[in-house]
Order: sequence, then structure tokens, then C-alpha cells
Amino acid sequence: MDHKLGVTVRLTIAPPAVTVDVSGCVTLPGVNALLPIIHRASRITERATITVDVSTARHIDQPALEYLSFLATGVGSEPFTVLAPKLLPSCPDAAKLISYGSAV
Repeated sequence: MDHKLGVTVRLTIAPPAVTVDVSGCVTLPGVNALLPIIHRASRITERATITVDVSTARHIDQPALEYLSFLATGVGSEPFTVLAPKLLPSCPDAAKLISYGSAV
């Protein structure tokens, strides 16, 4: 399956805030790709609150969200807030495979 990640970084000057909007597929490899972006966003301006918004992602894997939430606590870096939907969207490609009877 082709899991692509889209990222837009928005900066608000007053009060200082950085929002990392994530679209596409949030998977464990995708979270690892987000880490340098989040780290760089934290250095854009001092004392900025950082929010990672995955609420519009195409699908979100539960383990990936749990890992991102753990990282948000600030272990080894600046803490940030994660915005995610209560009901995680599942992978539409996986649903197609199951409906055709071949979950590979």
C-alpha cells in the first residue's frame, strides 16, 4: 500500500505558535519522518506552543498515534500537543483488500 504523508507548517507570530498540519497516512514510518519537522518547528521561534494536527489525515494507525502522543510528552525534545479525531479513520486501501477477499 502506498502511504504518503503531507505536511504544512503554519506560524503565528502573536502569540507565538507553530501548527504542523498532517494529511495523508499517519503510520509509524510517517511519525518517524515527522520528528525532524517537529524539531525544526520548535526552533522557529522561542516559547512557541507547538501543535501537531492529524485530525484531517486520510487514515491514522493506532500504534502511530500512540507513539506520537508519547513523543508529545517531551521525552528528549520539546513537548507539543497532538490534535486527533476520537474515531481514527482506517486505511481505505486495506478496506478494499478485505472487500475483495484478499488481505495481503
